[in-house]
Amino acid sequence: SLELAAMLHHAGIASSKGDGKRSIEGGGISLGGRKIADRDYKVAMTDSVEGKLFLLRKGKKQYHIVKIV
Repeated sequence: SLELAAMLHHAGIASSKGDGKRSIEGGGISLGGRKIADRDYKVAMTDSVEGKLFLLRKGKKQYHIVKIV
């Protein structure tokens, strides 16, 4: 499993894992339409759309689709 903060960093949504964790703690990150508050949240395949895509939202207007390969 992958930490959400690491996913944010690898996808270019956050400048570092620490920045990703701060965004999560600040309530600015949603995964699959669900707000994530745990800075150490581990992403699971059950969070994905159709088993391969992850819909991330940072803030109100920044939407990102992340594909795990």
